[in-house]
Amino acid sequence: MKIVARTAAVVFVLGLTGCILMWMTGRFDPFITVDEKQVIDGSSVQAIEVEADSFDVSVIPGDGNDIEMHLYGEYIDRKFKDKFEITASASGNRLKIKAESTKKWAFLTMGRTSPEIIVKVPEKLYDEVRVLMTSGNVGIEDLQAGQLAVQSTSGNTKISGFSGNRLEFQGTSGNVSIQEAEGELAVTLTSGNVKISNSALSKNAAVKTTSGNINLYAEEFPSSLQLDLRTESGNVSAKVPNLVYQEKEENRIVGQVGQGGPLLKLQATSGNVKIAQQ
Repeated sequence: MKIVARTAAVVFVLGLTGCILMWMTGRFDPFITVDEKQVIDGSSVQAIEVEADSFDVSVIPGDGNDIEMHLYGEYIDRKFKDKFEITASASGNRLKIKAESTKKWAFLTMGRTSPEIIVKVPEKLYDEVRVLMTSGNVGIEDLQAGQLAVQSTSGNTKISGFSGNRLEFQGTSGNVSIQEAEGELAVTLTSGNVKISNSALSKNAAVKTTSGNINLYAEEFPSSLQLDLRTESGNVSAKVPNLVYQEKEENRIVGQVGQGGPLLKLQATSGNVKIAQQ
């Protein structure tokens, strides 16, 4: 029995080595490409919810009135279609898009990249857009909505070109980048860095992290502004023109420019907090 087992092991190793060599030399490619699309009429949709499990998700503007959902991946497992599915259901003017893994235990679901869902939406003002992630990266570009809410358990998030009343983010692990976002900001993150970069600041911004740095940059600051920056373990800095300090310590800054104005409240338990012109 031992001889049979050893022989089987040697054959397996030789076969695997051969496949790897053929792959490296371009003679054999074990990956297959999955490229699926669904299109629905989005002319009456005013609220969108995207829920994803183990996917990268992008929400970007599209052409016309259609909402297009694009599932893409390059995988070894040829039963890829049986392991992932995407569904869309409408209720009134609300659309729910759900992408999930149906067989989380499958070992051979390996790919060059994570499975990706690209959602293209008509360019218009939505009442609300929600993105709920279990594991995966989030990218949102040029979106108009009264409220944008993103929840992420694990993965990086990048939001650029948001226009609306309020942007909310809640995350457990991963970095967050927000660029050129209009509206009030509310960011809560357990582990990861937060970077906010805007041409101008005109609304309140509240950012809170447990472990990670907070950096906020603006090309220009309003004539009236309130600052409340603090960290328990780290440094705080504020390079804001005409800032009058009410309190200034290594890990605490309270200050004012002019009278009133938006409040920038940035708090980190462990990490540095910085506001500066870019």
